[in-house]
Amino acid sequence: MMKEKMRKYFGMACLLAIMLLFPIEWYRSTVPSVLDADNIEIFFQSINGMQIFTFNGGSIFITYILCLLIQYLVIENHKGYVIAMISKILLIFQFITAPLFVLYSEEHRQLFRIYEHELFMQRLGNYIVPVYRIGFYLATVLVIIGVIHNIMCLRYSNKKSS
Repeated sequence: MMKEKMRKYFGMACLLAIMLLFPIEWYRSTVPSVLDADNIEIFFQSINGMQIFTFNGGSIFITYILCLLIQYLVIENHKGYVIAMISKILLIFQFITAPLFVLYSEEHRQLFRIYEHELFMQRLGNYIVPVYRIGFYLATVLVIIGVIHNIMCLRYSNKKSS
């Protein structure tokens, strides 16, 4: 009985474990800052999970809560595993694209100001691409484990109904 409950709520536990990763650094980026006409100084901006989830009115947090709600409804009804998988995959895509909006929302004016700077244009790829940190990878792994769990539950429910 206990083993079945653990198996039943495993996907929900994986999603809830993401909250433990909030204080950990998720993203880091280099953002250019002009000192004078000849030099570009590079400094690092670091973003943790709490900043990601509360950015832009909590849009990622709302998606996260919807994933939890969908997972709960799937557990209770034993249907809708595909919808749960799709919602988790959308959450992963939000994790991947979040730094482009969070890290560069305040600095876009600064980027436009030095747009014509030759050295900046040569290093543009280094400035725009964020560095994903341990918090991002752990959260993504937890969501992927939840997706795999939903696939296994879907297969199990199909075998049971046959």
